[in-house]
Amino acid sequence: MIGIGIDMVDLKRFETLIIKRGFMERCFCSSEIEYYNQYNRTSFLAGRFAAKEATLKALSIGLINGVSLTDIEVIKLPSGAPSLILKNLPLSIAETLGITKWHISISHTDTSAISIAVGL
Repeated sequence: MIGIGIDMVDLKRFETLIIKRGFMERCFCSSEIEYYNQYNRTSFLAGRFAAKEATLKALSIGLINGVSLTDIEVIKLPSGAPSLILKNLPLSIAETLGITKWHISISHTDTSAISIAVGL
């Protein structure tokens, strides 16, 4: 294991963020927004947001200059498991650290979403 990160999102607070102008476009890739628009599940989007934040923590970076949450895309594998596609600076940092594989887990309750990211 090279890096590990965890993040939790309060759904009520998150709902107030997603209605703010430009928030969705700053934080989510078009495929993530399309899925949300299709199913309108706040918990889905909050889980993806937590996964992105957990990934930044696993990389030991935050939203430093040059890093955008859209540089981290959370996808769904055919098995249903979440996975990551990194782009730009997060990808470069992962490569520098020697991370070649990710394990991502996302879970939700009625009030929160949580994710853990492990870089191997």
